[in-house]
Amino acid sequence: MPRVVNKLVNLVRSPYALIFLVVFVDGLGFAITLPVFPLYAAQQLGATPAQITGVSSAYFAMSFIVGPILGRLSDRLGRRPVLVVSQLGTLLSYVLIAIAPNIVVVYLARIVDGITAGNFSVAQAYISDLTGPQDRAKRLGTTNLAFSLGLSIGPAIGGLIAASFGPRIAYAVGGIISLATIAITALLLKESLTPEKRAQAQAMRAAGTSGSVWELLRKPAVLILCVVFFLSQFAFFTFQTIYVLWAQKLVLPELDVNEVSRQISYVLTFVGVCGIIVQLWLIGPLVKRFGEKLMVLVANVSRLVFFGVIALFPVYAIFFVAAPFLSFGSGMLLPNITALQTYNAPDRRGQVIGLSQSAASLGSVIGPIISGLLFERLHPDAPMWLAAGVTLAAILLTLPVLRMKIERPMMNVSAR
Repeated sequence: MPRVVNKLVNLVRSPYALIFLVVFVDGLGFAITLPVFPLYAAQQLGATPAQITGVSSAYFAMSFIVGPILGRLSDRLGRRPVLVVSQLGTLLSYVLIAIAPNIVVVYLARIVDGITAGNFSVAQAYISDLTGPQDRAKRLGTTNLAFSLGLSIGPAIGGLIAASFGPRIAYAVGGIISLATIAITALLLKESLTPEKRAQAQAMRAAGTSGSVWELLRKPAVLILCVVFFLSQFAFFTFQTIYVLWAQKLVLPELDVNEVSRQISYVLTFVGVCGIIVQLWLIGPLVKRFGEKLMVLVANVSRLVFFGVIALFPVYAIFFVAAPFLSFGSGMLLPNITALQTYNAPDRRGQVIGLSQSAASLGSVIGPIISGLLFERLHPDAPMWLAAGVTLAAILLTLPVLRMKIERPMMNVSAR
């Protein structure tokens, strides 16, 4: 028994376990609101589809601007303080949306959250500090696993809360969960980027680099991967931000608002469960066998299959057939692009991850805006076909990356 207790204590103290817990709780809070917001905004705040999708764009517009800045700050000041500030922004956002009298306040809330949007990217930088290149994609996949666990549980909880107590209570619960992540980070999580490591990285920058974003973008591999990430997220958020409204209009038109939220929460939960399977059992072996570059290509091919299937067959049951393709693509894409970017700039991991996330955020700004307009003015199916077309462009752009020489640095990083 004492041996078991000691193992549990060591597990709880492990930085990997703590960052896993932080990302899981953060994902849980986010996922609770996923099936709730579009119908909440439409029914109680009087928002149009374009206004609803624009909320996501407002968040990612701010994230696009500040992403590299937060990444660079985390390189200089450490990961933990930037992570705490990011989580405080998320908490404030939940509170504002829970009490919002109109859609304008919702926009303000998401802008605040976007300005401090570093939760996931800084968590990734934290993991990369502690992990050697040979295991980095797998460890980053574990971070995705934590988020997927939150995504698998959250929508069902959110749908039930909204159906029973109303959507504002779902946001209140999200705020409580966010408060828990702040406590975990501030009280338990140790800094991964020690003063010695920060001083060493600063000395290397002073010796030969300007430390600017443009210097990173002059590296062809960094630039192309940023564009691939931009296109990938453009496609995903073209779909994701209109999905609930699309399903209500074309797939479940006979159901009331609360029942639509409930049914969509089941789909999102299934997507999350499939994502857990991908990240638990597939990322490590597949990356080891085929490498990060090929898996980026395969990830977008899998997403393309998903978008094509649901556009061709807008039937509720088909979601459960197509969902594994979305889960596989999303589960593979992010950790492998992030790992490749850290190989391109091993001494500026926080900044290059922030830059990559900023490119993704730009796609996440444009996608929802176009998605809402297409849904309103052309046809409800149009966003799905656009998502498929943009994903195809990302696939074609990934082909030159396969021929590029992107090597894992020959170094071994261990947790302190």
